[in-house]
Amino acid sequence: MHINTKAARFWQLAFSIIILSTFIGCQDPGTLGGGFIDKTDIDIDTLLVTNLTSSNQDAYLGRLGRSAIGSFDDGLFGEIESVSFFKPSIFRPADTVVFDANTIFKLQLQLQEGEVYGDTTQTGTYSIYRVNSLWRGSAFRNSMSISFDEAETIGQFSDADADTSGVVEVELSGSWKDDYIPFFNEPDSTRDDIYKRNDFGLVIVQDAGINKIIYANYSLSNIQAIAEDTTSHFILDWGYDLDRTGATVDPERIMLQTTFNNILRLDLSALADEVSDINFVRAELVFSRDTLNLSNTLQQDEVRSPSLGLGLSIGPLDDVAYEVAFGSIDLSAAARDDGTYRYNITNILNSYIHGELTINDLYLYLSANQGTLAYTSLYNAGADPELAPRVILYGLESGVR
Repeated sequence: MHINTKAARFWQLAFSIIILSTFIGCQDPGTLGGGFIDKTDIDIDTLLVTNLTSSNQDAYLGRLGRSAIGSFDDGLFGEIESVSFFKPSIFRPADTVVFDANTIFKLQLQLQEGEVYGDTTQTGTYSIYRVNSLWRGSAFRNSMSISFDEAETIGQFSDADADTSGVVEVELSGSWKDDYIPFFNEPDSTRDDIYKRNDFGLVIVQDAGINKIIYANYSLSNIQAIAEDTTSHFILDWGYDLDRTGATVDPERIMLQTTFNNILRLDLSALADEVSDINFVRAELVFSRDTLNLSNTLQQDEVRSPSLGLGLSIGPLDDVAYEVAFGSIDLSAAARDDGTYRYNITNILNSYIHGELTINDLYLYLSANQGTLAYTSLYNAGADPELAPRVILYGLESGVR
């Protein structure tokens, strides 16, 4: 997608020679739109990025690789609570397969082994109830919610009951079983429609007093129907209903979430105007994490779910929430030991400067395995210059004006 010009290829080759020598140091950073400071003969120029804007996107929370279950009071990112819902399939493999009152239904729920957000020492217990509102996983978003009835418990389990592969087995009974059997025994011509209109699935709710979130993988889960013959039935649809309150507000920080409550947008044209006359061979877009606050707001034995780093997508994006979640990432930046995320934007800048890329907007966001609740805190433009968002240009000489 990013095409190097002949000039860009030359500079990238030259850079491999340059890095063999010692760079002299780094200037005090200028401000994007405000020029450079202290034009001395050095090899590195730094610009502060001040034209970032942010938007709140309505994330998709259905049919993801992971579904969050539980609650955690995060000292930095607030009280987070999630219930996970699912709907078993109604497919009948043969007309000879029928269910009756003696049939036993067992949910084989695949948990993500070792993936916990919260207190790693606690054992979680969970109850399963019937959902009483219509939903569709592929369209379920963060702004939506389901309703369910806690008057009747359909099943219960503990995450300590999971086997060595992370599977926990839960018997499902009660009115859900009584209703599911007639749906299943309906003729092929009417079964799916009747089931869709009259059954809304089940929800897994963590019991009170537990301070951690776990993840279920419904694509690897199933329902075992144990009768004269045992049959396995996949999970037809799923999602999770998330609520977050009481997050810390800090005017000098950028809070990013994998639920895309905050996505950053950078105007590429303003940046390109600043660097178009600079002989740079490498350009890095750098963000710094507030590592001290991220660490100090966790209690002993508490952990946050890991992210995959920061993602970057080149606009325009029609449905930002969909494309950053399910589309391809144009660039990614993993968290480094020095507390930074660094994008190599050399190709993007060169392509834009030489007219091969005409898009102005770059979208930046926190990336994780689908469904994982990950959060991070970055310094914003109001922070000290060495921590604020910045572009570092590496060149053969100081800026050519």
